[in-house]
Amino acid sequence: MFKIKPSIKRLLPKGKQSSQSNDDPLTDESQLTGLIKHISQENEEYNTLTQLPNRYYSREAIKKWIHEHEQKQKSFACFYINVDGLNQVNTNFGYEVGDVVLKKTAEKMKQVMNEKGVLFHIGSDEFIALVKHLPNQADYYQFAQQVVKATELPIKIASYDVYITLSVGISVFSVDSVDHHSLVSNAHTALKYSKQTGKGSYQIYAPNKNIESFKLFQLENDIRHALSKQQIYIEYQPRISPITERVLGAEALIRWDHPEWGVISPAEFIPVAEANVKVLQQIDDFLLRSVCEQINTWQQQGISQTVISINLSPKRFMMTDLVDKIESYIREFKISPAMLEIEVTEGALLPSKKIVEQHLKRLQAIGVCIALDDYGTGYSNVQYLKQFPIDTIKIDREFTRHIADNEQDAIIIKSIIDLAKGLNKRVVAEGIETKDQLDMIKKFKCDEIQGYLYSESVDSEQMGEFFRKQIIPPKQPQVQPRRERRQYFRVQLPFSLRTQMTILSFNDKPVSLGSSEVFVQDIGLGGLRFLTHLRLKSHENIVYGFNTTIMNTNIHLSGKIVWQEENGKESFEYGVEFMIEESDRDVLAKLLNDMSVKIKQNPAFNEGDFVIE
Repeated sequence: MFKIKPSIKRLLPKGKQSSQSNDDPLTDESQLTGLIKHISQENEEYNTLTQLPNRYYSREAIKKWIHEHEQKQKSFACFYINVDGLNQVNTNFGYEVGDVVLKKTAEKMKQVMNEKGVLFHIGSDEFIALVKHLPNQADYYQFAQQVVKATELPIKIASYDVYITLSVGISVFSVDSVDHHSLVSNAHTALKYSKQTGKGSYQIYAPNKNIESFKLFQLENDIRHALSKQQIYIEYQPRISPITERVLGAEALIRWDHPEWGVISPAEFIPVAEANVKVLQQIDDFLLRSVCEQINTWQQQGISQTVISINLSPKRFMMTDLVDKIESYIREFKISPAMLEIEVTEGALLPSKKIVEQHLKRLQAIGVCIALDDYGTGYSNVQYLKQFPIDTIKIDREFTRHIADNEQDAIIIKSIIDLAKGLNKRVVAEGIETKDQLDMIKKFKCDEIQGYLYSESVDSEQMGEFFRKQIIPPKQPQVQPRRERRQYFRVQLPFSLRTQMTILSFNDKPVSLGSSEVFVQDIGLGGLRFLTHLRLKSHENIVYGFNTTIMNTNIHLSGKIVWQEENGKESFEYGVEFMIEESDRDVLAKLLNDMSVKIKQNPAFNEGDFVIE
């Protein structure tokens, strides 16, 4: 006879799941009460906390709306809304506070809806809103903005000010839509893209995705085979003493050399891998094993370094085999555990503190060092420094990049360093790129630094050379004149020209995509130069299309990216070579000549879709 034990995790609402395993019996009275409450709630039409109609009622309502709007041949919108960070509120303040926050957030949204729509509470932190017919899609955007803004003010609970943001995905129903399943699914897809752009964002679903979405789709498909195709590799960035300039260690940085999109950073592809637990585990284990093997290789070459730090995905800390894997690699390659430092972020600590704490204590017990990465960008909970066995604190580049010219950032960094010193922990400042930043870090007596001022990330061979030299001096600033890359004259624009860019063909196959906004800096008969947050690659088999307005003339151009440069964090510059017929080039020449004359006559020329700074 088989015994079936109910699974708390499977039945409890999202955000209120037990930390017990799925095989644990129901022994906690509060859990059992919550389970009974959840089951009874699903059999009702209204959520007992927010008093809003729930998921099951929403399905019938959507079907009814579709039928009515089909008859009228009018559109309406489905908003899929997620309350950002509710799980963190529950973790930090408790579920009672979380429930109050959720209830008050629902009340704010309901006030905005008023007579324009109906709100449903379909899950712990998820809502659906049906929004009545509006004249065009821009109106749905504006209404989503109103909903998001309504929750921006803090919710006061006892002595706390709790800040909540919303992410919204929008799907618009029209007479050619299929059914309520596709309407909700499309809104949920748009929500995913919304969350990728940052909290408090809203996106509308479109079958023809823009470049970001197209790239994401490609990465989601290709990540599964990246390891087997040997596209994943590791580089190392040295960690330096700011006082002695001695190489103290390095951070291992994983990279993906995608055949079409070029080198992709872990910040971009690890979130993609996290959607597939097996792929994520394979990538993190590849990183761990490769680093241990490389340390062994350096030892055989007579190189001894202090520590190599490894940044694992937060989700890897949720897996029970993590410490066993690390121990097995240490034994396999006969290295000292003290040569490894495992980096953990606050994001990894929040979801399941107990299992992460167990992992970290086991690692520290065998001699592995622990670093808290990106300190200062999350909740910066001082309690973590007491509760978890942290040896090193790493200050995020978001603070160090402005340390020389922003007094508040300087004060924050000094406070973190002083706190760490008082707790007998080492401090590493990331993102040091200028002499002024270095001088401030020295003044604050920071232990170690990383950054382009000393070295970008390098391969293992070059890192070995750094270890042999032991000392790395800072680079001397050099100003290199921009190379002239075009044979035709170019017009330097007085302001950035807002331009819509899309992909016309990919690997010699035509594609139909939406557009992404970029900013053209100059343009000539041979090509143009633009700035964007997108990380692209010069590739023979990708043809881009550009659409903009100059002097009341709409221009449509196509070409290939032939060079790229990184201007700073999340800022990239690209050069495009046009693919253009001579007759079209003649037309463009006249337009550019006229514009050039007007710019000389008026340096503030702005006849076009310019961004006036």
